[in-house]
Amino acid sequence: MGSPAPAAAGVGRVRLATPADDDAIHRLNYRTFVEEIPQHPPNTERRLVDRFHDQNVYAVYEVDGTVVGMVSARMHRPFSLDQQLGPVEEWLAPNARPLEIRLLAIEPAFRATRVFVRLVLFLTAYCMAAGYDVAVISGTTRQLQLYRHLGFIPFGRQVGHDGAWYQPMYITRERVAQWSAAMTVGGGFLTGPVEPLPTVQAALARLPIPHRSAAFRRCYEEVQARLGALTGARHVSLLQGRRGRSRTTWWESSSRSSTPPAWW
Repeated sequence: MGSPAPAAAGVGRVRLATPADDDAIHRLNYRTFVEEIPQHPPNTERRLVDRFHDQNVYAVYEVDGTVVGMVSARMHRPFSLDQQLGPVEEWLAPNARPLEIRLLAIEPAFRATRVFVRLVLFLTAYCMAAGYDVAVISGTTRQLQLYRHLGFIPFGRQVGHDGAWYQPMYITRERVAQWSAAMTVGGGFLTGPVEPLPTVQAALARLPIPHRSAAFRRCYEEVQARLGALTGARHVSLLQGRRGRSRTTWWESSSRSSTPPAWW
Protein backbone atom coordinates (compact mmCIF):
# COMPACT_ATOMS: atom_id res chain seq x y z
CA MET A 1 0.00 0.00 0.00
CA GLY A 2 1.38 3.41 -0.92
CA SER A 3 1.52 6.27 1.54
CA PRO A 4 -1.25 8.89 1.52
CA ALA A 5 -0.56 12.33 0.10
CA PRO A 6 1.42 14.58 2.49
CA ALA A 7 -1.44 17.08 2.53
CA ALA A 8 -3.39 14.51 4.51
CA ALA A 9 -0.92 14.65 7.42
CA GLY A 10 -3.07 17.21 9.14
CA VAL A 11 -5.91 14.69 9.58
CA GLY A 12 -3.66 11.90 10.85
CA ARG A 13 -3.36 10.78 14.44
CA VAL A 14 -0.59 9.59 16.75
CA ARG A 15 -1.23 6.65 19.06
CA LEU A 16 0.38 3.67 20.75
CA ALA A 17 0.92 0.76 18.38
CA THR A 18 -1.01 -2.50 18.68
CA PRO A 19 -0.06 -5.99 17.41
CA ALA A 20 -2.09 -5.18 14.28
CA ASP A 21 0.60 -2.62 13.38
CA ASP A 22 3.49 -5.10 13.51
CA ASP A 23 3.79 -5.69 9.78
CA ALA A 24 3.68 -1.96 8.97
CA ILE A 25 6.34 -1.32 11.64
CA HIS A 26 8.63 -4.04 10.25
CA ARG A 27 8.28 -2.72 6.69
CA LEU A 28 8.90 0.91 7.65
CA ASN A 29 11.85 -0.28 9.72
CA TYR A 30 13.25 -2.05 6.64
CA ARG A 31 12.78 0.90 4.29
CA THR A 32 14.54 3.19 6.76
CA PHE A 33 17.35 1.13 8.26
CA VAL A 34 18.14 -1.12 5.31
CA GLU A 35 17.28 0.76 2.12
CA GLU A 36 17.93 4.34 3.28
CA ILE A 37 20.49 3.93 6.06
CA PRO A 38 22.47 0.72 5.37
CA GLN A 39 22.55 -0.43 8.98
CA HIS A 40 21.27 -3.96 8.25
CA PRO A 41 21.63 -6.34 5.28
CA PRO A 42 18.72 -6.61 2.79
CA ASN A 43 16.37 -9.58 2.63
CA THR A 44 13.78 -10.80 0.15
CA GLU A 45 10.82 -10.17 2.49
CA ARG A 46 11.71 -6.47 2.83
CA ARG A 47 10.82 -6.64 6.53
CA LEU A 48 13.13 -5.83 9.46
CA VAL A 49 12.05 -7.14 12.85
CA ASP A 50 13.91 -5.30 15.59
CA ARG A 51 15.71 -7.62 18.00
CA PHE A 52 13.95 -5.89 20.91
CA HIS A 53 10.57 -5.73 19.18
CA ASP A 54 8.65 -7.52 21.93
CA GLN A 55 10.02 -5.11 24.55
CA ASN A 56 9.56 -1.91 22.55
CA VAL A 57 6.75 0.56 23.16
CA TYR A 58 5.91 2.12 19.78
CA ALA A 59 4.18 5.37 18.98
CA VAL A 60 2.91 5.42 15.39
CA TYR A 61 1.48 8.15 13.20
CA GLU A 62 -1.38 6.96 11.04
CA VAL A 63 -2.97 8.66 8.04
CA ASP A 64 -6.01 7.08 6.37
CA GLY A 65 -5.22 3.73 7.97
CA THR A 66 -1.56 3.75 6.90
CA VAL A 67 1.37 4.04 9.32
CA VAL A 68 3.64 6.78 7.96
CA GLY A 69 5.87 7.32 11.00
CA MET A 70 7.01 5.62 14.18
CA VAL A 71 9.35 5.87 17.15
CA SER A 72 9.95 3.45 20.01
CA ALA A 73 10.97 3.50 23.66
CA ARG A 74 12.55 0.64 25.59
CA MET A 75 12.88 0.47 29.34
CA HIS A 76 14.47 -2.99 29.70
CA ARG A 77 18.20 -3.32 30.38
CA PRO A 78 20.70 -3.72 28.98
CA PHE A 79 20.02 -0.98 26.43
CA SER A 80 21.49 -1.24 22.95
CA LEU A 81 23.95 1.47 24.03
CA ASP A 82 24.80 -0.44 27.23
CA GLN A 83 25.93 -3.32 25.04
CA GLN A 84 28.17 -1.07 22.95
CA LEU A 85 29.56 1.36 25.52
CA GLY A 86 28.95 -0.18 28.92
CA PRO A 87 26.37 1.16 31.42
CA VAL A 88 25.14 4.55 30.26
CA GLU A 89 24.95 5.73 33.89
CA GLU A 90 28.67 6.54 33.58
CA TRP A 91 27.63 9.70 31.70
CA LEU A 92 24.36 10.49 33.52
CA ALA A 93 23.53 12.25 36.77
CA PRO A 94 23.31 10.10 39.91
CA ASN A 95 19.90 8.51 40.48
CA ALA A 96 18.81 9.17 36.88
CA ARG A 97 16.08 6.91 35.58
CA PRO A 98 16.91 6.42 31.89
CA LEU A 99 15.18 4.76 28.96
CA GLU A 100 16.30 4.31 25.36
CA ILE A 101 14.52 5.88 22.39
CA ARG A 102 15.11 4.15 19.06
CA LEU A 103 13.76 3.51 15.59
CA LEU A 104 12.48 6.97 14.68
CA ALA A 105 11.40 6.56 11.07
CA ILE A 106 9.11 8.70 8.91
CA GLU A 107 8.10 8.14 5.31
CA PRO A 108 9.98 10.70 3.16
CA ALA A 109 6.81 12.41 1.93
CA PHE A 110 5.85 13.27 5.52
CA ARG A 111 9.16 14.62 6.82
CA ALA A 112 8.31 18.26 6.12
CA THR A 113 5.08 18.03 8.16
CA ARG A 114 4.19 17.97 11.86
CA VAL A 115 4.50 14.17 12.01
CA PHE A 116 7.95 14.33 13.62
CA VAL A 117 6.82 16.77 16.32
CA ARG A 118 3.63 14.83 17.07
CA LEU A 119 5.53 11.56 17.48
CA VAL A 120 8.23 13.05 19.68
CA LEU A 121 5.78 14.91 21.93
CA PHE A 122 3.52 11.88 22.32
CA LEU A 123 6.27 9.46 23.27
CA THR A 124 8.00 12.02 25.51
CA ALA A 125 4.79 12.64 27.46
CA TYR A 126 4.18 8.89 27.76
CA CYS A 127 7.68 8.21 29.12
CA MET A 128 7.73 11.13 31.57
CA ALA A 129 4.32 10.10 32.91
CA ALA A 130 5.84 6.68 33.60
CA GLY A 131 8.52 8.32 35.77
CA TYR A 132 11.52 8.34 33.43
CA ASP A 133 13.66 11.48 33.46
CA VAL A 134 16.43 10.82 30.93
CA ALA A 135 16.30 9.47 27.37
CA VAL A 136 19.34 8.11 25.55
CA ILE A 137 19.49 7.77 21.78
CA SER A 138 21.85 6.70 19.02
CA GLY A 139 21.52 9.74 16.77
CA THR A 140 22.52 9.39 13.14
CA THR A 141 25.50 11.61 12.42
CA ARG A 142 23.52 12.97 9.45
CA GLN A 143 21.39 15.00 11.87
CA LEU A 144 23.64 16.02 14.77
CA GLN A 145 22.71 19.68 14.38
CA LEU A 146 19.04 18.83 14.80
CA TYR A 147 19.68 16.81 17.96
CA ARG A 148 21.74 19.57 19.52
CA HIS A 149 19.02 22.09 18.65
CA LEU A 150 16.53 19.93 20.55
CA GLY A 151 18.82 19.85 23.58
CA PHE A 152 20.50 16.45 23.25
CA ILE A 153 23.97 16.14 24.74
CA PRO A 154 26.53 13.84 23.05
CA PHE A 155 28.46 11.32 25.11
CA GLY A 156 30.83 8.42 24.49
CA ARG A 157 32.26 7.36 21.15
CA GLN A 158 30.39 6.99 17.89
CA VAL A 159 28.97 3.54 17.15
CA GLY A 160 28.05 1.78 13.91
CA HIS A 161 29.91 1.34 10.66
CA ASP A 162 30.57 3.06 7.32
CA GLY A 163 27.34 4.51 5.97
CA ALA A 164 25.55 4.14 9.32
CA TRP A 165 27.41 5.99 12.08
CA TYR A 166 25.56 7.06 15.23
CA GLN A 167 26.42 9.39 18.10
CA PRO A 168 25.20 8.38 21.58
CA MET A 169 23.29 11.31 23.11
CA TYR A 170 20.96 11.99 26.00
CA ILE A 171 18.32 14.53 26.99
CA THR A 172 16.91 15.27 30.45
CA ARG A 173 13.41 16.13 31.62
CA GLU A 174 14.67 19.66 32.37
CA ARG A 175 15.85 20.17 28.80
CA VAL A 176 12.55 18.88 27.41
CA ALA A 177 10.79 21.52 29.53
CA GLN A 178 12.78 24.16 27.62
CA TRP A 179 11.42 23.16 24.22
CA SER A 180 9.90 26.14 22.47
CA ALA A 181 6.19 26.67 21.82
CA ALA A 182 6.86 25.63 18.22
CA MET A 183 7.28 22.06 19.52
CA THR A 184 3.76 21.96 20.95
CA VAL A 185 0.79 20.57 19.04
CA GLY A 186 -0.74 23.52 17.22
CA GLY A 187 2.33 25.63 17.90
CA GLY A 188 3.92 27.73 15.21
CA PHE A 189 7.37 28.98 14.33
CA LEU A 190 6.36 32.65 14.01
CA THR A 191 7.79 34.99 16.64
CA GLY A 192 6.00 37.75 18.46
CA PRO A 193 4.20 39.86 19.20
CA VAL A 194 7.23 42.07 19.83
CA GLU A 195 7.77 45.80 20.25
CA PRO A 196 9.43 47.21 17.08
CA LEU A 197 12.83 48.78 17.63
CA PRO A 198 13.00 52.60 17.26
CA THR A 199 15.11 52.16 14.12
CA VAL A 200 12.38 49.98 12.59
CA GLN A 201 9.67 52.47 13.51
CA ALA A 202 11.72 55.27 11.96
CA ALA A 203 12.20 53.28 8.76
CA LEU A 204 8.46 52.60 8.53
CA ALA A 205 7.76 56.32 8.93
CA ARG A 206 9.79 57.18 5.83
CA LEU A 207 8.28 57.27 2.35
CA PRO A 208 8.48 53.86 0.67
CA ILE A 209 10.96 53.21 -2.14
CA PRO A 210 9.13 52.89 -5.49
CA HIS A 211 9.22 49.27 -6.54
CA ARG A 212 10.30 50.14 -10.09
CA SER A 213 13.29 52.19 -8.95
CA ALA A 214 16.96 51.23 -9.09
CA ALA A 215 17.18 51.69 -5.30
CA PHE A 216 14.46 49.08 -4.78
CA ARG A 217 16.18 46.67 -7.14
CA ARG A 218 19.46 47.01 -5.21
CA CYS A 219 17.68 46.46 -1.89
CA TYR A 220 15.79 43.46 -3.27
CA GLU A 221 18.94 41.82 -4.58
CA GLU A 222 20.74 42.43 -1.27
CA VAL A 223 17.92 40.72 0.66
CA GLN A 224 17.95 37.83 -1.82
CA ALA A 225 21.68 37.36 -1.37
CA ARG A 226 21.46 37.46 2.44
CA LEU A 227 18.59 34.96 2.57
CA GLY A 228 20.39 32.68 0.13
CA ALA A 229 23.53 32.73 2.25
CA LEU A 230 21.52 32.12 5.42
CA THR A 231 19.60 29.11 4.09
CA GLY A 232 21.95 27.68 1.47
CA ALA A 233 19.24 28.25 -1.15
CA ARG A 234 20.03 28.60 -4.84
CA HIS A 235 16.95 30.75 -5.57
CA VAL A 236 15.05 33.11 -3.29
CA SER A 237 11.77 34.93 -4.03
CA LEU A 238 10.03 37.57 -1.89
CA LEU A 239 6.23 37.53 -1.95
CA GLN A 240 4.32 40.57 -0.66
CA GLY A 241 0.82 40.02 0.65
CA ARG A 242 -1.86 41.85 2.59
CA ARG A 243 -4.58 40.62 4.93
CA GLY A 244 -6.85 43.27 6.40
CA ARG A 245 -4.66 46.14 7.60
CA SER A 246 -1.63 43.99 8.27
CA ARG A 247 1.04 43.36 5.70
CA THR A 248 3.23 40.29 5.77
CA THR A 249 6.31 39.59 3.69
CA TRP A 250 6.89 35.93 2.97
CA TRP A 251 9.97 34.35 1.48
CA GLU A 252 10.39 30.97 -0.08
CA SER A 253 13.44 29.16 -1.33
CA SER A 254 14.28 26.22 -3.51
CA SER A 255 17.48 24.76 -2.18
CA ARG A 256 19.25 21.61 -1.24
CA SER A 257 16.68 19.34 0.40
CA SER A 258 16.04 20.55 3.95
CA THR A 259 13.91 17.51 4.72
CA PRO A 260 15.60 15.38 7.40
CA PRO A 261 16.08 11.66 6.86
CA ALA A 262 15.25 9.07 9.48
CA TRP A 263 16.83 10.13 12.71
CA TRP A 264 17.15 7.68 15.58
